Amino acid sequence: MKRLLTGAFALLLSIGALGTTLNPIQLLNPTGSTSGQAVVSTGSSTPPAWANVAAAALASQAANSVVANVTGSAASPTAFAMPSCSATGNALNYTSGTGWTCATGYALLASPTFTGTPAAPTATFGTNTTQIATTAFVQAAIGSAAQGKPYFQAYRSTNQILTANTIAKIQFDTKNFDSGTYYDNSTNYRFTPLIAGKYEVHVVISFVQGTSGAYIAAIYKNGSILVNSQESVPSQAGNFSVMSEAIVNMNGTTDYLEGWGQTPGTTVNGASPATYFEAYYIGP
Repeated sequence: MKRLLTGAFALLLSIGALGTTLNPIQLLNPTGSTSGQAVVSTGSSTPPAWANVAAAALASQAANSVVANVTGSAASPTAFAMPSCSATGNALNYTSGTGWTCATGYALLASPTFTGTPAAPTATFGTNTTQIATTAFVQAAIGSAAQGKPYFQAYRSTNQILTANTIAKIQFDTKNFDSGTYYDNSTNYRFTPLIAGKYEVHVVISFVQGTSGAYIAAIYKNGSILVNSQESVPSQAGNFSVMSEAIVNMNGTTDYLEGWGQTPGTTVNGASPATYFEAYYIGP
């Protein structure tokens, strides 16, 4: 009986000694906790409690790494090394299932310098902004500028007989080209462009020379002389050409142009296309 009492007393002493060094196990009450919190140790002398895990409490990781799930599906996060990507023109590029990589060769937003064959969206024709103009946009603009703008060239196909020293309309009866049937080569022998603007105009008349006097090539607008060129030559055999040229503003509706000539003799040369009349649009 004495030995039994002695053992019980020794057991009580051991339990008391243990209680002086360890806290009793406690059940945590979820009341007062928030979603996402964890049971966090507060040290060796106090019981654990509900709390958020501070970043500083995470295990130490290698330099330039992040803790993340870079796979394409749900998984536990792991430490992922970030690539070195600090040079000019570099950018971090994320790919699901792979993670971060360093993409190189990017141009800066401010004053970029491109290489290779850079591409850009082509603006709608007529756009007037600071948007980049691609080569396709420029080609369309150039084509539109030329398209539909009037031009023509016509010449005299046979000799035309004039009254000496009397100015008369030259009948340029054969067309080399006419962009929009603006030139009448059978009745009035006149150019009536239907687009307003400025036109470069040339009238060249080759005269059969044989009589001394004034040879004249003139541009008429709306039936009145606009500009003329005159050459006075002595009598001699051969042909002699006079050219008159001008930049003429046309209203695009009723204005018309004609070529007129005068010779001290009687004949305008039509043996070859040496006597011709031409005009073309050059701008508004």
